[in-house]
Amino acid sequence: MDLRRGTVADAGPIAALIASFQPELTVDPSGAGAEQYLASLSEQAEREYLESPQYFFIIAECGGTFAGFIAIRDNTRLFDLFVARAFHRNGLARRLWREARGSCPPRKLERVHCELELERDSGLRGLWLCAFWPGRHRARHIIHAHAAVATRA
Repeated sequence: MDLRRGTVADAGPIAALIASFQPELTVDPSGAGAEQYLASLSEQAEREYLESPQYFFIIAECGGTFAGFIAIRDNTRLFDLFVARAFHRNGLARRLWREARGSCPPRKLERVHCELELERDSGLRGLWLCAFWPGRHRARHIIHAHAAVATRA
C-alpha cells in the first residue's frame, strides 16, 4: 500500500469513492433532501478542495488501485476519511489517520472522540468526530467524517 499527497488529478477517483457510499450517508438512499451536501462531494467540489491551500489530502493506492484517502482542513480538522470497501478491515483507515496526524504541524491532534448522531432535518447520518488539541478544550466545531459506519433507521 502506497501513500502520497493528493493532486487535482485525484478529484475524479475521490468523488467516485464517496459516491459509492452515498446510500449509507443519507437518510434516504436516493439522496433526496441532501442535495446541497451531495453537491459538496462532487468531482468539481473535490477539485476545488484539492486546489485550495486550506486542505491537504493523502491518497492510498494499492497496485495502482485507488484504495482510499484522508483530507485535513487548516492543519487542524479531519475533513474526510474514506476507504474503498475492498480495502476495509486491514488497518488502512488507521494508517491514513496516523499519516495525516503526523503531517499537521504545529498543533497535532491528540485524540478524537466519536459519536453517532442522526441529523433528522439534514437528510444525513453518520459518524461525527470531535477533535482535541493539546491545551485546548473540546473543539467548537463538530466535523462529519464521512465514514461508512452509518446505520439505517
